[in-house]
Amino acid sequence: MTKEEQSDEKILDKTNQINTSKKITQHLDELLGLTEDQNQPELVSEQSHDKQSKWTSGSPVFSTRFVSTHWRHVQRKLTLTMREKHAIIMLLVLLVCAIVLTWMISPLGKAKQIEVIGNSDLTRREVLNTVGINHQTAMSEIIMEKSHYLAQAKQNPQIQQVQIKVTKMNTVQIQVKEVVKVGFIRKNNQYHYILADGKSLQQPINLQQTRNLPIYNQFKSDTTLAMVAKQIGQLSPALRNGISEVVWSPTKDNPQRIMMFMDDGNEVLVNAKKISDNMKYYPGMVVQVSQKGVVDLQVGAYFKPYGQ
Repeated sequence: MTKEEQSDEKILDKTNQINTSKKITQHLDELLGLTEDQNQPELVSEQSHDKQSKWTSGSPVFSTRFVSTHWRHVQRKLTLTMREKHAIIMLLVLLVCAIVLTWMISPLGKAKQIEVIGNSDLTRREVLNTVGINHQTAMSEIIMEKSHYLAQAKQNPQIQQVQIKVTKMNTVQIQVKEVVKVGFIRKNNQYHYILADGKSLQQPINLQQTRNLPIYNQFKSDTTLAMVAKQIGQLSPALRNGISEVVWSPTKDNPQRIMMFMDDGNEVLVNAKKISDNMKYYPGMVVQVSQKGVVDLQVGAYFKPYGQ
């Protein structure tokens, strides 16, 4: 065999090795489901057999290319997985929204149970009529229009504060704080309740409705009546409920004198502006005496039996 034939045979063997390595690389790419990056610079030169030999399976360049290709494949898998997660989350959100909307507009979304707490003078029916909520009211309306119902409740002078809460799926709780009644007064031959904030209710009542509340007499001014009502409204319920009559009884020495007749048979004299401060001494004084008489709390505090 001549030298030229030997040289040609070596070149052919080398070329076969290069082609074999390229086929292995392409086969790996096909197994990974990838194709060569078109923007990847050519690492094998058609004009240089030395550069092509770098792509043999045993070379470092081949190992780097394999790792890089494998990482791109894993990265694409991770990206697909995140998209799937986002899609699932969006579907769940839409499903929950659809369920909530269906519940809100269906009969299941009505206020099946309504709890009224904190009321004493007002009945449950009066509170509900004032607030405007009933068993046909949609829960969605109660939630979204709560400010409307709160404002409507404040139109009742007997309601000082009100809270509306959705405690369960179809349960509404209405908590009220009332302006207590401190008595009643006669105006134009009709009786009207007096509240602790000094206001009088416009709706007339009969005496059977007074429930042992004190009657207010001889008041010539609404301003004076309001001042006295506010003072009595600050008394404890036990002390307030022990009053049977409140009389505006000014004198020369005390133009703001109030005379109160108590259920226990005693009479109390006190300054109108100091009722809440001075009446706190009354329970302690009456337990010390065995007779009925006048408890004078205008200046200091002393007791005078009737007939003396």
